[in-house]
Amino acid sequence: MNSQQEYNQLFNTKPFIPYLKVVDYEQRKEIFSLIVNEDIEYRYLNGSCEDRTHLICLILKKIGIEAGKIWNFAPARYTLLSHELFQIQDPLGISNPLYWGYHVAPYILSYNQNGDLETLIIDLSFNLDGFLSIASWQGMMNCPRAIYLLTDLENYQFYSIESYSLRSAKIANNPVYNIPAVQPSIITGDFWKLTPDDKLVQNGLAINDLAMFIFNSKDQMSDAERIYLSETLTSIDWLDGFVFCPRPAEVSEDLHTKLIQFYQTRFDFWDKKIKELE
Repeated sequence: MNSQQEYNQLFNTKPFIPYLKVVDYEQRKEIFSLIVNEDIEYRYLNGSCEDRTHLICLILKKIGIEAGKIWNFAPARYTLLSHELFQIQDPLGISNPLYWGYHVAPYILSYNQNGDLETLIIDLSFNLDGFLSIASWQGMMNCPRAIYLLTDLENYQFYSIESYSLRSAKIANNPVYNIPAVQPSIITGDFWKLTPDDKLVQNGLAINDLAMFIFNSKDQMSDAERIYLSETLTSIDWLDGFVFCPRPAEVSEDLHTKLIQFYQTRFDFWDKKIKELE
């Protein structure tokens, strides 16, 4: 079986491409300016693209603009025959280079001046000046073999084989079987949706804000704190752990308290914002 055959099999259950209401050409500039003015933190490139994307889709939905999500997958995420990932240069030097298995951004459909239909991607991590075409957006991830998929707003995150759960209808009480995590991180084609009680988007956005707060405060830290937190910033999972795990010995109690309070303030801000949008 070659990688294209694997791709076809894995995407047999992919969501339908959403039907989006087309935006008039005259609205395009207004829409982009609206998102830029929301002051969403986009400079921390180590994670939470799905949270930024979900928020932007909600913002646009609130004003009557239908947006979808475009997912770009590196070969390592859709075939067992490759370990190739996206390689991104981090302008801030937090992690250089960055390696991504996937990326997601919001998109809209709009007519151009000639009346032709265009897919317009909003990704402030790559371009602050305007929309990106699919080709330009994919090109910034430096991986010609990447494949993309379009979904609607409701699809928050995708399943991969090592995180998939199976439920058997033949067994009493329909127990759930989790596939062992040693399996490869290959997409299945299935996506999952947020529940009303989920706070994943709020957490991801607050983690992004915290990352830049730490980055901009390093000159005020001791050498031990600066080294420890600089390393922590290289992984969003480590940064998430810093928030929810006991204080590390390398970080003073005062600084730890300050950082956790900042995170909580930003979490509360985004929680209120999302409640207003839903």
